[in-house]
Amino acid sequence: MKVSDSFDFPKIMNNFSLQFLTEKTVAVTQGLDSNAGAIAFDDFIVMVDTTMKPRSARHFRQLVETHFQLPVKFLLITHHHTDHSFGAVAFADTCIVGSTPLAETLTRRKATEWTPEGFAEWKRQTPADAEWLDQVEVLLPTIRFDDAITICDSRRRVELPHVGGHTSCSTYAYLPDENIVFTGDLLFADAFPYSGDATCDPERWMNVLKGLLALDVERFVPGHGAICGKETVEKELRFLQQLKTATIETIQRGDDWRQIHAPATFDVTPDMFWLKEQSLQRFHAFYSQADRTGF
Repeated sequence: MKVSDSFDFPKIMNNFSLQFLTEKTVAVTQGLDSNAGAIAFDDFIVMVDTTMKPRSARHFRQLVETHFQLPVKFLLITHHHTDHSFGAVAFADTCIVGSTPLAETLTRRKATEWTPEGFAEWKRQTPADAEWLDQVEVLLPTIRFDDAITICDSRRRVELPHVGGHTSCSTYAYLPDENIVFTGDLLFADAFPYSGDATCDPERWMNVLKGLLALDVERFVPGHGAICGKETVEKELRFLQQLKTATIETIQRGDDWRQIHAPATFDVTPDMFWLKEQSLQRFHAFYSQADRTGF
């Protein structure tokens, strides 16, 4: 769909740009720790993910509310990872929508890791994060769903299925009338897909990607990276399938995760090597279970 000439494309605020997928659907994919989006309905806005830092979340909200001249009513959090949920305080006055597993995970981590002591240690290790960490408030969904939920008005709708895969609480946002999906971290555009979460289920993740490919969708807004098409989904699916094969071969040889010959599909910079290591560890742990090497 051609963006109207009336749009200032892209709009810039605080070093990130607003990309218009349609006149009513926008995303931000550059200059932040993760991607986020917004969908304008007749009388309100639905936000998809928060970005990592409260300040950037507030700026994003201000930008879309100013452009659409509507209030944000709903915030969808696709999963619990910090770069998608830690900006939630900027939406404390809205209805926060998330899966039941998301609420359970946030509750658990708030009690065990995201504590005052945990944040103090984080700031000790990374002093540069201290200013924005002091602004973080872990908020739980006020609207929870087990399988799926739909937000709609007379003109458009967004479907939110709980699918798991990347994490046990992963959800995506599907706009069937606009052929768009906001995937959260179910999709990393041309980047190593992080699969190191303790609840990551590679089999479920691959099935989710197959389901996305079956949808009548033209554009995907990934959790990280540029807006893309089905070829990027196919690329990630092939990578996960190949990594599964390499992992099972490693297990059958009796080797640990360090001996997994991961596909060289995606470059991993030295500062992000932890992402690859954690992912290989999780794949090895997942497929080491006796009933899974036969997949």
